[in-house]
Amino acid sequence: MSSSPGLGVLAEWVVAHLESTLEHQPEYSVLRTPASPSYYFGNALALHGSLETRDRVGWEAEFRAVFPDQAVTRHRTFIWTPTHSTAEAECRQTFEDVGYKFNETHVLTLPPGQTIRPLEVQKGFDIRPLSGSDHWQQWLEMELVGREPGHAEEDYRLYLETRQHNYRALEAAGHGQFLGAFAGHLLIGAAGIYHYQRLARFQYVRVIGGWQGRGIAKQLLAQLSNWVKPHADTQIILADANYHATQLYQNLGFGVTEHEASLCWWPKDE
Repeated sequence: MSSSPGLGVLAEWVVAHLESTLEHQPEYSVLRTPASPSYYFGNALALHGSLETRDRVGWEAEFRAVFPDQAVTRHRTFIWTPTHSTAEAECRQTFEDVGYKFNETHVLTLPPGQTIRPLEVQKGFDIRPLSGSDHWQQWLEMELVGREPGHAEEDYRLYLETRQHNYRALEAAGHGQFLGAFAGHLLIGAAGIYHYQRLARFQYVRVIGGWQGRGIAKQLLAQLSNWVKPHADTQIILADANYHATQLYQNLGFGVTEHEASLCWWPKDE
């Protein structure tokens, strides 16, 4: 059994280190973000071993013991490195049967010394840092519209407000930046990158409908990757293993370094 979490959890810590704690215990690590209780992956148990070492009831009891105030931290999140065994699948199913969402994520890294070649800038948009309340409010509304089904708007808005505050604090501390793609004054795409202890993590790569397929995401990633190179030896991006973006990142030179599995339950927006 490993004594530390996987690279994906460490990448989460890169972004959260100003506001979060990462505590290692024998069976799992605890990522805790008291100021943002609705941050699902910032308040989580990252298992050092297999999911099936306990049953669902046992893991839920452990989560309640670690996060006792369920009126505030209303979700439950478990992260581990999947083995794809039959025992794991059977255990996982008991979580999904009561409403947990399962995700498998590719943890992708850029080989050391490699850069993403910037594309020729196309007409119709320009890329510049997010600056000021108007830019960040546009970002929040863009992410709110793009949220996955089942997330209550009020809860998700509060979550995005805490993320925005954290990103701006990280930038002020010299730990990263967020770039936006603009058509005039309209934000049509954005992405961020943050670094800590020679690790860098990309965040929220998104392009709005009607502007996709024009190389905007690639241009954002290229500029961010080259900007962060002096600050980080390892550049990390996480992508849903079943989502087309993982192939886009691999086409840019990223390789799948690890797989990460998660189960998350939260109060659904009915």
